[in-house]
Amino acid sequence: MTVCFNRFNLRVSAILAFSIWILVNNLSAQKYKNQEIFPVDDITFKSSGWYAGAGATYTFALPATKTLTFPVPEDSTLRSADATVYGRFGFLAEGGRFTMTVSRLIPYIDYGVRIKMIGGREDMSSVYVVNDNSDTIIYNNSAGFYHYYGGLHFNANNVIRISEYGFIQNTAGISVDYRFASVETGISPPFNTNAELSDEKFSGQLVYKLGYGFRLDNKHFMTFTFETPVLSLYKWDNGKSTVAMFNSRYRPILFTVRVLFLNSAKGPDCNKPAPIDMDAKRKRKKERLF
Repeated sequence: MTVCFNRFNLRVSAILAFSIWILVNNLSAQKYKNQEIFPVDDITFKSSGWYAGAGATYTFALPATKTLTFPVPEDSTLRSADATVYGRFGFLAEGGRFTMTVSRLIPYIDYGVRIKMIGGREDMSSVYVVNDNSDTIIYNNSAGFYHYYGGLHFNANNVIRISEYGFIQNTAGISVDYRFASVETGISPPFNTNAELSDEKFSGQLVYKLGYGFRLDNKHFMTFTFETPVLSLYKWDNGKSTVAMFNSRYRPILFTVRVLFLNSAKGPDCNKPAPIDMDAKRKRKKERLF
């Protein structure tokens, strides 16, 4: 009964959140429908450009404390182990290109490269019983790790305008990473239930971003986003989107500050005739951001 009730609450919450999203989007669009956040009448800029970003990473581990049980070794019996898991801060840096579209559902896409650092720590207290249950050994250890990734990403961005120059951004994307370095500190756990997964160098995930952005001037935009993976594509781990290491799983949260720069357009060709009103209207529609 409790499981059914929780699922019902989850579905109702999802429906309410989606309904509120549609309402806010419609109200925002009506309020600013005659205003452009991107200066479409300024022919000195193209509808594409470059971006650069930097930020921080942090890992959450839930539950933070847990009791583990392991298979019985040949020479002793490991009854149980109490593990305490901690997150760690890291860094990220990225760069790439973005392109505006004519779609209101996905006003712009972006793609580029990124390096990032993901870390965590696990403290464990293990109880061994040896010599036919006559002796007990307590084994304590603490181990930490940092993984360094380089990879590619592609994002489709939806925006909800909330002010003359500001907007809420929802993003669905794909991230493909290669772990080029890994550093472990401390004493490794006597057992590693995630050994096969933690040895994998390549990873591919679906990600979700939520953030806020605004126009700085006619050429520059800035966004602040929080990102987390939502589905593992490779290596497939029953769809889990967390990082498996030692005997725990860590959820990475990425906070990024990004600046977007529009490309400057070439000056008008004086030898060509001036565009008629219909051509100018089509150009404005094509180059609009929202």
